[in-house]
Amino acid sequence: AEVAIARALRDLEPGRGLVVLDEATRALPREELDRFHGLLRRVVAEGTSILMVSHNLEEVLRFADRVTVLRDGKVAAGALATKGLTEHDLAKHMLGRTVDSVAREERDFTGAPVAATVSGLTARGLNEFALEIRRGEVVGLTGLPGTGFESVPRLVAGVERARAGTLTTGRRTVDLSRSDVSECLRAGVALVPEKRVGEGLALELSIRDNIAIPSVRHRGRPWFVGRRWQDSTAAEAIARLGIRTRSSRTLTRELSGGNQQKVLLAKWLSIAPDVIVLHEPTQAVDVGARADILRSIREAASRGLGVLLVSIEATDLVDACDRILVVGRHGQVQTLHTREPDDVLEAVYDEPAPTGPATAGLTTDVRDDRSAGTGGR
Repeated sequence: AEVAIARALRDLEPGRGLVVLDEATRALPREELDRFHGLLRRVVAEGTSILMVSHNLEEVLRFADRVTVLRDGKVAAGALATKGLTEHDLAKHMLGRTVDSVAREERDFTGAPVAATVSGLTARGLNEFALEIRRGEVVGLTGLPGTGFESVPRLVAGVERARAGTLTTGRRTVDLSRSDVSECLRAGVALVPEKRVGEGLALELSIRDNIAIPSVRHRGRPWFVGRRWQDSTAAEAIARLGIRTRSSRTLTRELSGGNQQKVLLAKWLSIAPDVIVLHEPTQAVDVGARADILRSIREAASRGLGVLLVSIEATDLVDACDRILVVGRHGQVQTLHTREPDDVLEAVYDEPAPTGPATAGLTTDVRDDRSAGTGGR
């Protein structure tokens, strides 16, 4: 992202031209955003105009002077001054309705069956990392870039091989230093990858075909793949996740980013895994799709699925997760039970220096009862 931004600004003449930023900051770590926004303000102060296209409402309100909201390809609100606007106001313009909050009731998982255990996970940035997910539980994972937390989804799903570590589910134990995707799938672990285009979806295939792909081998027969089960599976996913489409035969490339993300989630939920791992599942989706996706994650967990949600979005974590693991600069892991995004950000960016040897298994349990029962922000 930094290279693309630098290339765009390279030939800029002070006081002239227009810079168009299309979701330019979604891959930037949070500590870089202030510096980047400062750079943009200097560019604007010199007389150059900036057009920012973004789903990040917080960023729009923080940086932009005026905002235009599009809904279904039409202007829903034009040239609104951002001063005095709230995220709620923008969301209502985007959807034509208010956004219901994601309900997250307090649950006790003491005694619940274990869906998956990761132990001794060692890779670049990680040393002896351990993790346990129980059935019905949504566990969040976050930290600063470079602490290794962002590698965990691909490591536990077999996309990348670890230097050491094991994954244990009710189906089998997997050596993560020798595993691959197919072996982790047989163990009951499915990954919803960060990059839905290229790694997650075949855009030239229909919604139905994308959802059916993981199940074709065991539900089809040589030289014949029935359509009835594909149609019913796709129809159920469309209804359950609120995928906006004319038909399950619609090509995936014709969908909005939020609806594509719902198809990707439906694709891996369709195989009924023991654990689903989601990496930045709300990246570059609108506020309505975000709420639908997080609600679907909670519903999947309520049916007994174990969920690992890996994200840098503090609001996603507090809205969806029963507990949140924060990997620190020195390998320490804090466990948070909170509904306040600021608590997560404080744990990520204000980690105290360790007083002894850094150990990934060392956890500090931080609970916040101030807002119990109030729901996430």
